[in-house]
Amino acid sequence: MSEKMTKKYEDLFAGFDPDELMVMDGYDGCIAGVVERFGQEPIVCYDKEEVIAQLEADGVSRTEAEEYFYFNQIGAWMGDLTPCFLSKNAESNGKTVGSDGWEIGQEVIFRGQVRTICDIDSGYDILALDGDKYICPNHAANRCVEAPFAECKPNAEVNGE
Repeated sequence: MSEKMTKKYEDLFAGFDPDELMVMDGYDGCIAGVVERFGQEPIVCYDKEEVIAQLEADGVSRTEAEEYFYFNQIGAWMGDLTPCFLSKNAESNGKTVGSDGWEIGQEVIFRGQVRTICDIDSGYDILALDGDKYICPNHAANRCVEAPFAECKPNAEVNGE
């Protein structure tokens, strides 16, 4: 790898050795970050929608881009350092939206109090409220109130409902 490329990847992969990561040529703008896994080497993670959008920008239809992506990119196994692809939650006005329609920043009523959603854990049907850090249910490092979806109601007055 050239010195110029090494510097570029050192900046992109701060804290990781770029010579030990596998990248897809021409898709640097689609890199979401580096994924670390227990007992395995770190791997490059690409934003799936950005990769497909780049394929479309190269002049193919959405269908052709998706076919190419599934067969040639996500479908390519190049060994343990093969990159992965991130499928993000839907976004609405720049806010992350959970699978049940909750939005980060949305105000809800939980146990009679108006609170603000700071994170959404759709896997456990939990909203993290009024905090700045959520890891997983009942984690000691959480700095928020955990609220089951079923116990929260949208704040109609504030959310304009």
